[in-house]
This record gives sequence, C-alpha cells and structure tokens, in this order.
Amino acid sequence: MWGYCADLARTVVCGKIDKEVEEAYRFLIQAEEEALRVCRPRATMVEAKKTFYRKLVEAKDFQSLLGPVLHGVGIMNYEMPYFTFPYQDKGRPEILESGMVVCVSNIGLFSDRGWGVRIEDMVLITEDEPVYLTHFPKELIRV
Repeated sequence: MWGYCADLARTVVCGKIDKEVEEAYRFLIQAEEEALRVCRPRATMVEAKKTFYRKLVEAKDFQSLLGPVLHGVGIMNYEMPYFTFPYQDKGRPEILESGMVVCVSNIGLFSDRGWGVRIEDMVLITEDEPVYLTHFPKELIRV
C-alpha cells in the first residue's frame, strides 16, 4: 500500500557458522513468540516487554542490543504505540488495542566473538491472537 511503512529483520549468514549462532537465533525466535502470546487487546506494552526480557535473562552468554521490544508502525516506521528508550515504563502504560499494527522483537543478541542475530516481525493485534503480517520465513538465511 502506498504511503505505509513495513518493518522486519532477518539474519543472513555467510559460509559455515557455529551451532551457537543457530541456538541464539532460535532463542530469539522463542522470546518473540512468548512476547506475542501476551499481545492482546487491553494488554500493556509493558507486559509484552517484561515477558520478552524474562526470556532474554536466560541468554547469559550474549549481550542484547536494547531497543523497543514493541513499536507501532503505519504511515511512519515508528509510531504509537511505542516506548521512548530509555524512558520505558515511565509515564502512562501503552495499552494494545485491536486493529493496531506493531513490530515485535526489535532486539538483537550479540556475541563477544563478533557476530549477532536479529529478528523482527510485524503483527496485527486482533481480539483473538496476533496475526503475522510478515510473510517471510524465519529460518536463518544462508548465502
């Protein structure tokens, strides 16, 4: 659609990679899926963020690139609802509503050995469960 933004991220790997990279990527997908389970109307973005970060705590061997776990997307790439880092959790909680389009998992995991992984998807918040608007495989892209 003309005039609307889209936002997604996938990880592309070149050549042979360590199993650790694949494990980190799968871990990030799991964190995204857990955050999406709470993304329903009347839930707060804080709830989704806390769910995501509870999972990230398990990733002790990696550093996470901090960013908003969720942000709205539409005419602008970052629009309401969103957190303004570093002011997350301050002020009024952003309430998710049916019909909102949000991006989830705008976070990366990075190793001190020089690699990192990212994934981000757009979803539509509905009364039932979020509907993926990103129709792109989640597997690592190998070139």
